[in-house]
Formats: sequence, C-alpha cells, structure tokens
Amino acid sequence: MVPEAIEDAKKNAAANGIGEDQFRFVAAKAEDVFKDLCYELPRGADLNKANVVGILDPPRAGIHERVIFTCRKMEKLNRIVFVSCDPKAALKNIVDLCRPRSRKYEGEPFQLERIQPVDMFPQTKHFEWVVTLVR
Repeated sequence: MVPEAIEDAKKNAAANGIGEDQFRFVAAKAEDVFKDLCYELPRGADLNKANVVGILDPPRAGIHERVIFTCRKMEKLNRIVFVSCDPKAALKNIVDLCRPRSRKYEGEPFQLERIQPVDMFPQTKHFEWVVTLVR
C-alpha cells in the first residue's frame, strides 16, 4: 500500500485522457475495503452501463480468500488485471477465480485471457506476471 503509487496512477490516467470522474484508486488492503468499494463509484457512474475492471496487485502471499469471493460475486466485474511477483501464489489465486461455481465459490468464474511476463529486474531470476482474466 503505497499512497505515492496512487498519485502516479492518477497522473498516468490524466496523461492518457482519463478523467478522475471515470475511475477510483484506493491504497488499502483489498480484504478490508473491497466489499464496500462497489458502493463508492465515481460521480455519475452507472454500474448497469459501466465497464468495470478490477486491478489487483497483491503482496507476495497473494490475495485474501475474501477478495476472491467478493470478485466472483460482483456481477458487473467482467475483467481483472492481476499483477504478481510470485507465480506460485498467483497460480492459486487465479485457479480460485477461475474454478467452476460451487457452494464455496459463488458467482460466475473468470477465464484466463492472457499472461504477460514482465522483466522488471534484469539479470535476476525475478519477474512480474500481468494476468488478464475475463468473464
């Protein structure tokens, strides 16, 4: 949770012609705030017409199971961009987001659309995954 990253994201959005009325960035633990975020939409946003994209950048341990459950239950969340520095933790989270509906995993599952490795640490064995999930 780096507040400066939020400021950088806002500047990047503005540089790309995306106004602050079209997005909401939050620097917090997803498991603490994610469930309430669906009630905090940008001014004028209409969830019935919106293209809702969740961007998750979890710590090495991955995202909390409550976040998985909430993502699956949010009907208007049709795309997730998942950034991970630990493929093992990411794999479990991705499987849980994509597994078939069950008593434990409610809501429509996501499908893997793309995995893009990003070498942010040249000359080391470390890399980031940028994973796109859709439904």
